[in-house]
Amino acid sequence: MNSKLFYSIQEVSERTGIADYTLRYWEKEYNLLRPEKDSRGKRRYKASDVELIKKIKELIYDKDYKAAGVKKKLKQAQKGNPADLKSTLDIIKKELEEILEIVNR
Repeated sequence: MNSKLFYSIQEVSERTGIADYTLRYWEKEYNLLRPEKDSRGKRRYKASDVELIKKIKELIYDKDYKAAGVKKKLKQAQKGNPADLKSTLDIIKKELEEILEIVNR
C-alpha cells in the first residue's frame, strides 16, 4: 500500500481480495477489526487494519481456521505469544554472535 493514512472499504477490498460485505462481517464477528468512521459514517481503514485483514484472510483461507480459532489466535498475537518472542530472540542472538565472530576476525 502507499503512503495514505486511511483507505476506504472499497480500496481495502481491492487490495486484499476480500469483498466489502465480508470485511463488514469480520468487523462484527471478530471484534478486533475496528476501522475508524468519518463524519458520514464511512469506514476509514489504517495500514494496521489492512495487515490485520490479511492475517485473518490467511488464517481462514490458507490455514482453515474457524471463527473461534481465528479469535483465539488474534488475541494471542495481540498479547504477544511468549514462544514466538523466545524464538525471535534466539534468532537475534545467533545473528549477533555471527556478527561478533566476523568483527573479531
